[in-house]
Amino acid sequence: MIGTDLSPGAHGVNPPQFRDTGTFQDGTVCDFPTLPRTPYKYVFHAVLDHVDRWIERGTPPPRARELEVATLTGPNGVELVRDELGIAKGGIRLSSVDVPIALNASPNNPGFICRVFGRYEPFGKATLDVLYPNHGSYVSKVERVTDKNVRDGYLLRADAETIKKEAARSDIGKRK
Repeated sequence: MIGTDLSPGAHGVNPPQFRDTGTFQDGTVCDFPTLPRTPYKYVFHAVLDHVDRWIERGTPPPRARELEVATLTGPNGVELVRDELGIAKGGIRLSSVDVPIALNASPNNPGFICRVFGRYEPFGKATLDVLYPNHGSYVSKVERVTDKNVRDGYLLRADAETIKKEAARSDIGKRK
């Protein structure tokens, strides 16, 4: 259901809804841009691989550390423990989480649609400059986290290579 156009309000974000209703959402304007850019599709690829092995050989998939919960806020809500950048602690730590260039999070408000589609806030240049003093530091951190994700079973090698190539092609840490 997620299309390739990730701009806020893009028609490709939910093609069946747009096809059936002519709208992306209910007209609500979210507090923050939606659609976090964490590439969960790569984790999904690894999940499929693990499910095959589990069925064929009885080898269970790896388990990640649980997300750290601060408080339960109701039957459908939870407040997660977050670091100084606002990123949740625990869970599978892809490079977009452990070597962040943006806050990819939830919730977003107001309303159901905003909560479901989350929140995306790119970090400013000043924050990026502190986190990644040069391009090499950014790329090496992405590579280290990505290789660990492969060893831990959360990424397939081919997807890991894609993530590393994207980091190398990025402008993060490059001075202009």
